[in-house]
Amino acid sequence: MSNTSLALSKGWEYDSADRSTTGYTLDAFGRTTVAPAGDMPTGAVDSQMTYHVNDMVRSITQGPRASTYTLDALTDRYRSWTENASGTSVTHRNHYGDDGDNPSWAEEGNGNFSRGILGLSGMIGTFASSTGPVWVVTNHPGDHVAGMVESLTGACLHQ
Repeated sequence: MSNTSLALSKGWEYDSADRSTTGYTLDAFGRTTVAPAGDMPTGAVDSQMTYHVNDMVRSITQGPRASTYTLDALTDRYRSWTENASGTSVTHRNHYGDDGDNPSWAEEGNGNFSRGILGLSGMIGTFASSTGPVWVVTNHPGDHVAGMVESLTGACLHQ
């Protein structure tokens, strides 16, 4: 039996404000406008970003995939975003119940929606309509521990 180990390392260089400059392009405000492909999950092509005047991301483009974000009337949160990951454009829209930045529910596009359900320790579940009414229950660390598909009669079928 042989002992084979793979050592992999990567280095970055930083400017005086501790921002990576290795393959990254920054604008005059120090915001990343280009992130190198090697630091992206897909690793295929560089990602390019643009920003709203309040420094929140306006768009992210990586190859043919693009997402564009629209600000809410309260400009420190997103109202909607449009993405073309599947080849067709889908718009998602957040709906807020107060002045906070956590949406009460969200339209996910194509007639689907989702809603987070809060408990004493934070998020305890989600409700989504993408494949019919589905309830997902999570534990404290956020792991999915149970799921139920709601039938049209109101009964739940355990998954």
